[in-house]
Amino acid sequence: MKKILLILFSTLPIIASAQDIVVSTGVEKTVGGNQYGGSMMYETKKFWGAGPFCQAGVSKSGSENLLNDFFYGIALQAPIARCEKISFVAIIRNGFVNEKYFAVVPSVETRIKLTPKAGVAIGTGLRSGYPSLSAKLFIRLF
Repeated sequence: MKKILLILFSTLPIIASAQDIVVSTGVEKTVGGNQYGGSMMYETKKFWGAGPFCQAGVSKSGSENLLNDFFYGIALQAPIARCEKISFVAIIRNGFVNEKYFAVVPSVETRIKLTPKAGVAIGTGLRSGYPSLSAKLFIRLF
């Protein structure tokens, strides 16, 4: 419990200086199939960000939908370039797959603002040594 409080209070300056909380949901096409998920990112005024994410594949067994290849962890974001409507960011997702394996997934995203608070993102990354493609919808909450 003390470690969790220490981490919370040490990240408080990052959270307090965040300009936006960005929530996104999307799909990623990987070598293992489609992965569906979401994330919540604290983003500063200069587009640096950090936040949790989770995603999983969905398979059908009879009449039930089963989650597989559950991937969750922390995503870190760094700006590459930006203008008024389009921005390019580098993202590194660090986390666990099926609670057994630790994975680091580098990716690059192109974000296009549709409104001042919402937009779409298209990206490419490296999952399991193979390229992956992703598409997301995002909303800036604050």
